[in-house]
Amino acid sequence: MECDKLLSGSLNISKTLGLLDHAMKSSKVPIQSVMPTELSSAKADQSNKTILKPLNTFKMNETTNEAITPSEELGSSEMTMSGAEAVSESADSGSGVTPSLDAESAPAAPVTNMQPSVIEPSVESSQTEGITPSCGCNSGSNQLVFALGSLGIDYENDAVLDSFKFHMVGIQDEEGNDIEYPNPNDPYQLLAYLNGQKGGVAPSPFDSARVLWTVKQDDTPIYVIRPTKDYSEEAYRLLRNFLDASRFKNDPDDAVRIDMISVPGRIVGQQRLFSGQVVPVIEPNMRAMYNWRAIDLASAVGSEVADDNASQVIEDAKKFVNKVYFQLQNLGITSADRALNYAATNIYNVVQAIKTEIANGFTLKSISAQKSNVCRPGSDCQDVIIRFFNPKKRFETATNVYRFTIDVSRVIPVAIGEPRTWFEH
Repeated sequence: MECDKLLSGSLNISKTLGLLDHAMKSSKVPIQSVMPTELSSAKADQSNKTILKPLNTFKMNETTNEAITPSEELGSSEMTMSGAEAVSESADSGSGVTPSLDAESAPAAPVTNMQPSVIEPSVESSQTEGITPSCGCNSGSNQLVFALGSLGIDYENDAVLDSFKFHMVGIQDEEGNDIEYPNPNDPYQLLAYLNGQKGGVAPSPFDSARVLWTVKQDDTPIYVIRPTKDYSEEAYRLLRNFLDASRFKNDPDDAVRIDMISVPGRIVGQQRLFSGQVVPVIEPNMRAMYNWRAIDLASAVGSEVADDNASQVIEDAKKFVNKVYFQLQNLGITSADRALNYAATNIYNVVQAIKTEIANGFTLKSISAQKSNVCRPGSDCQDVIIRFFNPKKRFETATNVYRFTIDVSRVIPVAIGEPRTWFEH
């Protein structure tokens, strides 16, 4: 009955603990069934601190006026440990309330309006953000690129180069004579080894992957082309065909020389060249890998011009092509640069406009790209603007402007809408 009185109002901790101890001994009822959660937790907390102290003092049981020996107090503390464990389990499940008590202050103030303690979860900051691989390869960047340049070959180190020299023994020159000391840097000899020769070495197309196929601008490598996904065998065959068409680079006849190749794709890493230069690696997309000759465009422009003016028109067309491909050189990474390079790759689409302008004495003034004012959702629209002017009548004639809109949101850009033209001064 005394327990009911104690549980109905404000509590004196030391007096309550003694009464509960006495009630437990007299009624033989387990302490867990009569001790409230708050008191059990408080007794457990107090008993934990009391055990660490020397038990050399006596306390009076205020109910029975009997002295409590240290051993009895220790036993009482030990018996309440099961209640403390129950409180701990209850707290883990979110239903228990654990008051904060100071064992040094006795008797304690009445415990009222007890609030559960809030434990903030510890959140460890992630250490994975901003980590770059130790190889410095920037793997997984997936940067879109549309590169223009000429095709070249390179090797990773001396070991790879010597390996090619060893396996290329037996190839023949163009006159059918055996080459005693093969040179893997010679496009003709390399292709003879990779594609095979009739009466010479067997084809070794599998070694194409060990060659570093480079995109160069002014003989400076800017990218390495490395097909790695589906149809990689076809991609290497295409690269060998490109190299075969461009191996006459030093031939005085421009008609047999391939000037440019286009390589769209994604940047997937970096590669160190034989010279020690480190360049990005492109995983190409074959759908827009092309090669072409500047003379072809010039000839197309002058094909329908009168014979007396054809030579001059073709010469002007060559200058136009050189300005497009060499004055506006870029890496093809930004949206504007990718739009420009795509427009240069598909310049045959505007060959009729070029014919008209050059035939009228106009020449290229500028070519630029800027973000479109209006674009469809999910796209990256760039306006490529080409301006022509008459250098002999700069103040008498207006500038002709052509605008093409290109969506560069995917690996392969695509032209959208119709080309527009107008005059400006």
